[in-house]
Amino acid sequence: MIEIPQSIVDLSVKKCETKTGFAEKVEALVTVNRIRRTMKLELEPRVIQARDEYRRGADILKVSDGPWAEIDERLRSDLNRYIEEEDCPPEQSVMKEQFDGAILTARTVVVVTDLEELVRGIAEGKAPVDFVQPNMPAIREKTKQLGAFFKAPGIEQRKETKVGLRGRMEGKNE
Repeated sequence: MIEIPQSIVDLSVKKCETKTGFAEKVEALVTVNRIRRTMKLELEPRVIQARDEYRRGADILKVSDGPWAEIDERLRSDLNRYIEEEDCPPEQSVMKEQFDGAILTARTVVVVTDLEELVRGIAEGKAPVDFVQPNMPAIREKTKQLGAFFKAPGIEQRKETKVGLRGRMEGKNE
């Protein structure tokens, strides 16, 4: 990681009052942007490589877990079939005897386990776009940081003006 020179840090907090100060700040800004671009050029290939390795690892995990999940499903369905055929007591009654005073409820929970895979599925048309929702607080924060330099596919900045009216409070002096 490259450390920011102290002179640039000092310059960033100093108020610009003269043309010379303005020129110094412009030069510092150019330097900062050069350093940022250089860092991005150096780090981007590493980030892409790490992302690709993660995807390969996730694919390997899915492939290796596939047979286990299939066996698990077969065992569960066979046990459920046996319970239905043999008139076994419902699961709730069996569990209540084991855990006195326990209230057990079953529900289905939906969890996104691989966001990149979901996005790929949406891009390929295999899943509806309604399955994702933009993270507006993160987008707003990034637009505040980058201002007019913010660019992202599918996102644009618009100026919006709102007029608010306040009523007069009685008893207050104007």
